[in-house]
Amino acid sequence: MAHISDMLVDALVAHLQTQLDIEYTSNGWQLATIKDGRLQSDPERPDDHIMVHVNHPRDEEWYDCPIGDRYVRYAGSLYGWERGYMSVLGEVGGGHRWYRRLSIEVSSYYTRNRKEQGPAREDANVVRGLVEKYTRTLAVTGITDEFGEQAVRMWVDRSRTEERGGPPDSYIWKSWIYVTVETASTQC
Repeated sequence: MAHISDMLVDALVAHLQTQLDIEYTSNGWQLATIKDGRLQSDPERPDDHIMVHVNHPRDEEWYDCPIGDRYVRYAGSLYGWERGYMSVLGEVGGGHRWYRRLSIEVSSYYTRNRKEQGPAREDANVVRGLVEKYTRTLAVTGITDEFGEQAVRMWVDRSRTEERGGPPDSYIWKSWIYVTVETASTQC
């Protein structure tokens, strides 16, 4: 059996692998590691590691929630509300409509190629931008799990990048991209 969250992670990993392999190859870069879950290999080879997670491994505020936890009244009706996105409200408190949460961790280790701070920052943000771009292009409609829950739409909710160390010419950058997927279930 497969849960919708795992299916979404698998679909996103496959999509990013296809799109970013093309992007990296066309730019003459060393291909990134793209996988589900945590990195289990040498972080310095290749430079970029992209890991897709269910929820967020270290952010206790980034979790699945039923649509209806937050809601607004619009044109005389109630709608689920999440960071500017309105959704059809299943019921207050939820049950058959959910916001499923994913996060994408991007680790960029510019320690072996000795990039200085400015170029390392630029490259880390280019990689983050590419991941955001291709995450937005994944068509999730049609992904349905064995429990009858199906993906309706997905969006990049927010992202951040931070310098993690390295002077004078061995910089490490970490980016997080937060993703929300609206789902609906007919078997609730």
